[in-house]
Amino acid sequence: MNVLAETIDRRPSLPRWKYWVSNFLQTHLPKRFKRLIFIASTLGVLDWMKEADMDTLKEVNQVLDLANDPAAIEFPLVKYHWMWQQVPVTVNLEDGPPNFYNLARNLIKTAPTYMVYGSTDEVASDLQTLYRSILEQKTSAPLAS
Repeated sequence: MNVLAETIDRRPSLPRWKYWVSNFLQTHLPKRFKRLIFIASTLGVLDWMKEADMDTLKEVNQVLDLANDPAAIEFPLVKYHWMWQQVPVTVNLEDGPPNFYNLARNLIKTAPTYMVYGSTDEVASDLQTLYRSILEQKTSAPLAS
């Protein structure tokens, strides 16, 4: 038996076909697409948006430059529970800004490997931008830096 097969057999929580699909997606999806899926699904995971509000999605898309069409953000947002096995944490927008580095670290640890697109610092920066964008859209007033 080869080493790869032994490794797969030692992963009882992940069926063999899911491992192969996940591995394929991890190695073949472009970084831009991984970022889109990660950021959009994070809106649902963190409970910042549970349903698509096109004005907010357009703003998020404009600020983070995720997709050519803001409607592309809608699917990962509303189907986040298909992508994430567990929800690591929720962050209430009204409680003030979270520690973005720790939040990014927890999300990267919990996210499916095929969705992780960058370093903890890169994800933390995107989460901070996302947080500010969502909060500004909800309050309809720009936040001071």
